[in-house]
Amino acid sequence: MTYHVVAQARFSANPDACAPLAHLGIFSISSVLRPDCVVVVEEDGIAPRVVAVDAKKRQAAMDAGDVAEAASKYVWGLRRSSPGAVATVAVDRVVVAAPAGGGPMFDQTLSRIEVTGLAPGAGSSVAISSIVS
Repeated sequence: MTYHVVAQARFSANPDACAPLAHLGIFSISSVLRPDCVVVVEEDGIAPRVVAVDAKKRQAAMDAGDVAEAASKYVWGLRRSSPGAVATVAVDRVVVAAPAGGGPMFDQTLSRIEVTGLAPGAGSSVAISSIVS
C-alpha cells in the first residue's frame, strides 16, 4: 500500500499540471482547484482512493449547507481519466476540517462529503488515519 499526501495540490484542465499526482490523470473541469491537502491511497489491484481535505478556520460549527458548498467544487470539479476512457469523478471523499466541525450531509456516502472537527496541531496523525480509512 502506498500513500501520497500533497499539500496545496493544484489541479487545472491539464492532468499533468499536478506533478506529484500526474500518474492518476486528475484534472479540473471547472477552474483551477487547490484543496488544502490531497491524500491518495494506492493498493495493487484496487483503484486508487482519493480524498481531498478542505480546512476551514471558522470557530463556530459550520452549517451543513456551508459544508456542502465548500466541498462541492472538488466533488464535481475534479475528474479522472485515462487515454480512451470517459472521465469519472476523481474524489472518493471530500473532508471539510473545521475546528468546531459542522452539520453532516443527509447521506455522506452518496454526497462524498463529510465534516470533521479538527484544530491545527490537535491530533493530526489520528485525524489523517481516520480520513484515509
